[in-house]
Amino acid sequence: KAPRARAHASWAGGRSRRCRPSSAMPFKKPVLTLLEKQEQREAEAKAQKKTLTIQERQERNRQITQRYREERLRAAFGKSKDKAEKRKTWWEAAKESVDEGIEVAPTRTKVSRIDANLGRLSKKQDPLLANVMTKALGNLSR
Repeated sequence: KAPRARAHASWAGGRSRRCRPSSAMPFKKPVLTLLEKQEQREAEAKAQKKTLTIQERQERNRQITQRYREERLRAAFGKSKDKAEKRKTWWEAAKESVDEGIEVAPTRTKVSRIDANLGRLSKKQDPLLANVMTKALGNLSR
């Protein structure tokens, strides 16, 4: 896209959008630097590493074990096939394609040549050709 030309603030008949007072601006989250983000992550990790009681550890381990067992069980069965389409044999697929009118294999088309043959027979014969044919047939019969 080509950049649009902006009107000068004095031409716009008032203040430009950039000159709003800070009270009119919506609140924005402060942008953290990389160092501040890293320090924040480290502080969160330290808070999670506080010492746990024996019961808390046992409960945490039970939950982890339960999740692990469930993952292993699901992996053993493979992906869910509830919504998967049932596989069809090649014969079923061929039947469907015939029903749709798609040819499974090319077939010969029957051509009727009756009209052409009748046209040739009903055509008036050339008298010279007829004379030659009768003489030839007469010679064959001798």
